Amino acid sequence: MQENRKELIGLLTLLVVLGLLYTHPVYDPDFWWHLRGGEWIWKNLSIPVADTFSFTTYNGTVSPADEIRTRYILSQYWLSQPVFYLSWRWLGPLGVILLRAGLLLLSVFALFRFLIRKKTEFSVALSLSALTGLHLAIFTGERPQLFSFLFSVLFLSGIEYLRAGEGEPKTRQRLIFLLPLLTLVWANMHSSAMVAWIIGLPYLIYFLHRQLTDRQEQRKWRNLTIIVGISLAITLLNPNTYHGFFLTFNLFQSKHLSMNTEFMSPFLQMKDMRLIYPSYLILLVVTAFMIFSRHALLLHRVLTVIFLGMSLTAMRFTPFFVLLAPMLIGPGLQQAVSRSRRRVEIVLIILAAAACLLQLSQSRSELLTQGVNHGDFPQQAVKFLKVNNPQGHMFNLFEWGGYLQWHLPEKKTFIDSRALRLAVYEDYDAIIAPSPVRPLWRDLLDTYRIDIILISGVRSELVYMLLKDPDWEPVYADQISVIFLRKPHNLVAVPAAVVLEKITESLSRLVSEDPENITWIKRLAAAYYHRKDYRNALLFYQKALALSPDDPYLLQMTGLLKNR
Repeated sequence: MQENRKELIGLLTLLVVLGLLYTHPVYDPDFWWHLRGGEWIWKNLSIPVADTFSFTTYNGTVSPADEIRTRYILSQYWLSQPVFYLSWRWLGPLGVILLRAGLLLLSVFALFRFLIRKKTEFSVALSLSALTGLHLAIFTGERPQLFSFLFSVLFLSGIEYLRAGEGEPKTRQRLIFLLPLLTLVWANMHSSAMVAWIIGLPYLIYFLHRQLTDRQEQRKWRNLTIIVGISLAITLLNPNTYHGFFLTFNLFQSKHLSMNTEFMSPFLQMKDMRLIYPSYLILLVVTAFMIFSRHALLLHRVLTVIFLGMSLTAMRFTPFFVLLAPMLIGPGLQQAVSRSRRRVEIVLIILAAAACLLQLSQSRSELLTQGVNHGDFPQQAVKFLKVNNPQGHMFNLFEWGGYLQWHLPEKKTFIDSRALRLAVYEDYDAIIAPSPVRPLWRDLLDTYRIDIILISGVRSELVYMLLKDPDWEPVYADQISVIFLRKPHNLVAVPAAVVLEKITESLSRLVSEDPENITWIKRLAAAYYHRKDYRNALLFYQKALALSPDDPYLLQMTGLLKNR
C-alpha cells in the first residue's frame, strides 16, 4: 500500500509539472489561420473548397496543381479546426491553452499506462514518460498535430494489445471496432494520419509472416491482419482520399517548407541556432542502445529505427519518436540491463529530474500564464489599420498572415504560412529580400496592386528600400512593425529617422538578449549604417565578422567602413 501511494504521488507530480509547462500563452503563428478556418467551417457547416482569406490565391492564372494543392490544405484539417475555434469561442485563449495541455497530458499518460501494463518498472516508465513530456513542452504549439500525437500512441497501444493477446476478451473485441474508428477520425483531423501507415505496415508484414509460421494460431494472425488492414484502408475516407499521400509528400518537398525550421534536422538546429534538446538526446542514446539489444522484438527494433531516422531528418518528427520509441523499447529495457538494473533506473531518474529542473528554470516566466503572446505580432499596427482603414491591397510578412486573418479580417492578406500558391511565395521572397541592383520588388508590388505594406523592421531589408523610394511613405512605426502607404494618401507620414530609431532600438534589445546571434548583429550593423552612424555600424560588423571570419559580405562592409 505504501509503495502504491509513493508511485501515485510520483505520477501526479510528473503530470502537475508537465501541466505547468504546457500552460504557457498561445504563441504559434499557424494557430490563427487554423482558428479562422475553424470559424468558417463551424459557421458554414461545410468543408472549404475555396480560399477566402488571401487575395493572391486566385490572382492571375491558377494552375491545376495549385488548385489541387489549395483544396488539399483547406480541407485536411476540417475536423480539428472547429475544435480549436469552439475552445476559443467558449473560453478565449484559456480554452485553447487547456485543450493543448489536455491533449499533451493525455498523450504522456497513455504512454505511461502502456509501459506499466507491459510490466515495465515504475521508475523506468515514469522516467521515460517524463523525458517524452519534457520534449513535447519545447516543441508543440496550438495546432491540429496535437491530436496526431495522442492518436499515434493509442493506435500503437491498440495493435500491441491485440498482438500480445493482453487484456480481457471484451476489451480486445472493443479494440477491433475502435482501431478503424480511431484512424477514420485521425485522417480527417490531420494529414499525419500517414503515421498510422508507418506503424501499421510493419505489423501487417509481421502478422502475415506469423500466419505462415504459426499454424496453431493462424486464425488469430489472419484476423489481426484484417483488422490492421481495414484500419489503414479507412484512412482513405477523407476529403482528399488517396491523393493526400502524394500531396503531403509534394508539400514536404516544397521550397518554403525546406526553409522552415521545423523541417531542419534537430542536430542542425542545435548547431546553427545554438539550441539544445536534452530530453531528446537522452532518449536517443537509450534507444540506440536498445536497437542492438536482443531483448527487444525485431519488429519493435525496426519500427524504432524508422521513427529514429525520421526524427533525425526533421524536428517536426521528433514528437512521434519520443512518444513511440519508449513504447517499443521500454518493456525490454530492464531485461537488457538486468545485471545493473538498479543503477540504470537511478541514472534515468537523475537525468529526467535534471532535464525537468532545467526546463522549469528556462520557462519560469511563462508558468501559469495565459492569454496570447503578442510579442512577435503587430498588435498595435493592426489597431492603427482598424482605426484609419487605408484602402487597397496589403502586402504582409509571411509569419503574420494568420494573425492578420483573425485580427484584421476586413483586409485580405497577401500570404500566410499555408503558402497556398508556390508562385506567390516566390514573389513574396523577391519582395521581402529585395535586390538593389535589380529592383524586381517594385514591379511585383505594382503587378499585385499593393497600396499597403505591413512588415517587420528587423527582419527585412525591404524597409530600407521603401524609405528611399519616392512612391512610398511610412505612416506607422513601433519596435515590431512598420506600415508604408503608397502615395498619395491622407495620413501623416512618420519621419524616416524615427523609423530607423525604432528598428535600432528593437535590434539592440535582440542583440543584448542573444549576443552570439550573428543574424541580429548583422541587422543591427545595417540599421546603424542606414542611420549613417558609421562608427557603430563598423563596430557591429566587426563583431559579426569575429563570429564568421570568412563571410565575404562582412569583409566587404568592414573594409568599406574602415576606408570612409
